[in-house]
Amino acid sequence: ARHPQKLGGVVGFSGGLIGPEIHDSKYSGSMEQTPVFLGCSDVDPHIPKERVDKTAEIFDKLNASVTKRIYEGMGHT
Repeated sequence: ARHPQKLGGVVGFSGGLIGPEIHDSKYSGSMEQTPVFLGCSDVDPHIPKERVDKTAEIFDKLNASVTKRIYEGMGHT
């Protein structure tokens, strides 16, 4: 997301953008409909669901084709 461009795809299993806080203003440009998959548990002790939600919002803002899946009760996988 720091250097948006057309890519073959992006996959984030139990992950999201890193850093103590995510600020929309740090991300600009276009990923030109790059497919992005983000998957995480709703109870992951390491990655809060809110982080995955915000990450999806940022990728969407960057014109990526985002698929987000939140899996119930899986923990950190």
